[in-house]
Amino acid sequence: MRLLFFLFLISCNFSPKLQQDILRAQELISKGEYKNATGLYEKILTMNMTPDLRIKIIYQVADLHSIFLGDVETGKKYYNKIFEYSENVSDQTKALERIGELNFTYLKNYKEALSAYERLLTYQNIDHDFFELRLALSHFYLGNFEQSQKELEKISHKPDHQYGILSIYYLGLIQFRQGHWEPAIEMWKKYLEVETRKDKKVEVRYLMANAYETMENLKEAYAIYYSLLGEYPNTTVIQNRLKAIYQRKVSRKR
Repeated sequence: MRLLFFLFLISCNFSPKLQQDILRAQELISKGEYKNATGLYEKILTMNMTPDLRIKIIYQVADLHSIFLGDVETGKKYYNKIFEYSENVSDQTKALERIGELNFTYLKNYKEALSAYERLLTYQNIDHDFFELRLALSHFYLGNFEQSQKELEKISHKPDHQYGILSIYYLGLIQFRQGHWEPAIEMWKKYLEVETRKDKKVEVRYLMANAYETMENLKEAYAIYYSLLGEYPNTTVIQNRLKAIYQRKVSRKR
């Protein structure tokens, strides 16, 4: 990071004071003094400089706030400033990616994440597969199950989509969240046919057992829970479910 700024300084013509302050800010970062470096960079942004340099410093300040200082909201504010100074597609997509990530992962602000991913998908040179999934999941976490299902179905129908298998998992989860147990189970059966990750298969089998148990299909529920002994990470949970089902079976016989 520091080397990039040195190279940039060599190629630019600006005041010795500005150059000195930038080098000092970089030195503070190399020492791990992120708060002081951020304060200095924010002062630097009040100075006159080329648009390209201003954009680089805004990115630097946004990263410092959101990554190193844990101030995600302020970091997001600085990423948004990029749009005030640049119409470059690369600059804008980079900023939108960070805004979307901060909203989705850290702030759980799925409404703003959705907006960022909708904008990102209007650009060409991006990872469309990833942002299509994030768009669908933003709808999911907002409780927009119908729209999320539409987006996930689009993904699942694309043979080469990077997240095609994962989309099937969430299609089942949408049904599960709405209490549509049988459609959830049927979707997850399809998922288990194509998923290769053991941890995900264990998770889905547990959810299927939950669905069967809720439907009062205790025989299927018991069989799946029993098969998960030694595989599910929390053995006590499985033992408790098996015990509960056994007691319900005994009560039925009485």
